[in-house]
Order: sequence, then structure tokens, then C-alpha cells
Amino acid sequence: MTKYQLYRFSLFASIILILFGVYFKIQHHPGGEDFLITGLILGLLFIFIGMEDVYKDPKRSLPEKAAWLIGFISLIGGIIYYFIEIKKHLPEKKTEDH
Repeated sequence: MTKYQLYRFSLFASIILILFGVYFKIQHHPGGEDFLITGLILGLLFIFIGMEDVYKDPKRSLPEKAAWLIGFISLIGGIIYYFIEIKKHLPEKKTEDH
């Protein structure tokens, strides 16, 4: 698994687990806190992977790097970064013509 595939997995798994955790907490079902904690830990994984790419890129200025850091923490930046940067590094799905 490449780091870009790991980024995609951790981003979407984090979103799903956080949403389940929030729903469970609102409905007072047991296990909501476990979903939230697991989702937040996976969220840290994609933040670290994304920030590594951003900070190693010599073309980005320091204010741009700081803006990405704030964006990643809010989760929305992680989604935007996925569609702008990460998606072009992932292998495309092969379709068969029939």
C-alpha cells in the first residue's frame, strides 16, 4: 500500500467513523466514543501524511504551508488536498470495453 492509498483510506475511514461516532453519541447508543476516538486517530494519520507532502514541497511558501496546516486540522483541507494533489498519484481504475 502506497502512502497515497493510505492517505485515501485514512481520510475516508476517518470521516465515516467520526460520523458514526457523532450519530451514536447523539442517540446515546453505546460505543459512540470508541468510533470517535478511532476516527480521530485515523484523522491524525492522513494529517501527518498530507503535511509531510506539503512541507517537503520546495515550491510552496511558508504562508501556504501554514494555511494547509490549518485546513488539515479542520478536516475540510484534507478532503480538498485529496482531490487536488493525492488523486493524481493514485492508479486509475481500468475499465474494460465490451
